[in-house]
Amino acid sequence: MAKIKLEHMNLIPTRGIVVFPGVPMHFDIGRTKSVAALEDAVSHDLPLAIVCQKDADTDEPKPDDLYGM
Repeated sequence: MAKIKLEHMNLIPTRGIVVFPGVPMHFDIGRTKSVAALEDAVSHDLPLAIVCQKDADTDEPKPDDLYGM
């Protein structure tokens, strides 16, 4: 399987939840940019990165506002 660079992935920052690989989970997506990222990933059959943000009150998280992987 080819490696995919994170800068070429759609990303959804989550607030207050952590999503682990292989664990089914339901959560709501509300931000317009996050909905667009999900729709783009689904419509183009692309991977989607889901990353927990450090402060749930940050509305427009930047890379430094997200936990590392």
